Amino acid sequence: MGADTSEFGSQAPTFRGKPLPNWETDPITSQHRLAKAPPDLLDLSRAVVAEAGRGSPLVALERFFLFVGGQADDYALKTLPDVDLKSIRETLCQRDDFEIRMLFDYLTYFGPAGIAMNNGLVEHIDVFHAALVEAARGGHLEREVEQQEPQDGHISPFPKGEGTRDLESFPGPGPVANHLVSLIGAAGLTFAVAGRCTPQAIHDEFLRLLPVCRESAVHDLGIGTIFGNVYLSWATISDGEVSMALYPGVPDHPEMNPRAREVFDLAFDNMSTCGPEFYHTVLLNGEADAGEVDWIEKADFVPLQWLTPWNEKLRDFDPSQSSDDSREIIGAIMNEVMPIYESDNSDELRQWIPKITKLCRLVTREDPRLIRFVQDLYGTATQASVAERVNSQSGTLLSEQGWAQLIAALNATFPGIDLAGGRNSQDLWMGESYGLLVPLRYL
Repeated sequence: MGADTSEFGSQAPTFRGKPLPNWETDPITSQHRLAKAPPDLLDLSRAVVAEAGRGSPLVALERFFLFVGGQADDYALKTLPDVDLKSIRETLCQRDDFEIRMLFDYLTYFGPAGIAMNNGLVEHIDVFHAALVEAARGGHLEREVEQQEPQDGHISPFPKGEGTRDLESFPGPGPVANHLVSLIGAAGLTFAVAGRCTPQAIHDEFLRLLPVCRESAVHDLGIGTIFGNVYLSWATISDGEVSMALYPGVPDHPEMNPRAREVFDLAFDNMSTCGPEFYHTVLLNGEADAGEVDWIEKADFVPLQWLTPWNEKLRDFDPSQSSDDSREIIGAIMNEVMPIYESDNSDELRQWIPKITKLCRLVTREDPRLIRFVQDLYGTATQASVAERVNSQSGTLLSEQGWAQLIAALNATFPGIDLAGGRNSQDLWMGESYGLLVPLRYL
């Protein structure tokens, strides 16, 4: 039986048959000797600003409130799903006699689960304190509305938003997006580095700052998992002009992520030392400047298989290992490309370019390894473009050539990705390496 908290003033709520206090008027005190004493968040907020040398104690206190409330709500989803902790907190904060300790003490009214929540928050407050110090040093705890220029001279590549908001979605396939939104929301601090550069450049800078990420496994859908642990994930995103790599600094957990603190400490120490052409930022419990969050949600996901050094493992990848749906899409593309390649006239190719690039994007989203197919298509187009240019007697401009337009369209579809790594040479073209994937009805 859950807690009835719908009416705080008219009827005393209960929890598992026991009366709860009237959250509007009754004294709120710790209910068990095993419940750890709550910290003084106001003192901690002042300490954050003193240690960072900048920032507003009031903004730091607001962040502490968000952390305490957000973590409690996350815990409650599994342990107290019928209890509306947020409504209780809002009621407590409106009291004339409100005290900060109430944000911890009210949890102890909900039995062993509530006491465990209280103790977990108290134990992790030092981790969030350290995260807020880093945020303050980066200029993220200023009271002014106007954007502050970071003290180290790094310039944000993102438009300034109106206030802050929570991250609600993430680029990429559904499983990737859901996984990272969950991790970012649960992390006290998500570390990110960004810049006006290619995905490869931001990836290289990220690995320089967090060399432990070199020990990652690459998930089939394109995220990195440090030590092969999916709870220690990181990812790269880009909009073609600005790129970002980010790591959610999830808390320690002895079973799921026992080395989380090791990675967190490294990120905490190193991320602010990024090169002058880059910009480091943070998300606090999944919240950041609205402009940054807007950009993240609209960017494109860049699977690690598309970047060096992880793409080295694709050199011997056989597209026949992909799914039936992917092989059918490849066959549809080859059905258009092969006859045109053999005709030495790419005029007809131009009408198929939008369809080809759309299918390439679709197939690589479902299986990032198939960037190898796109690279091979790019190599074949490059080879065919040169051959057509040499053999043509029409004087057609290179920019009007179908193969050249396909090359440009592929570059635009996969901005910043090195597509010149295909296996094609003068004695190997896609008809020989992919012909078996083309359905007989296409030949």
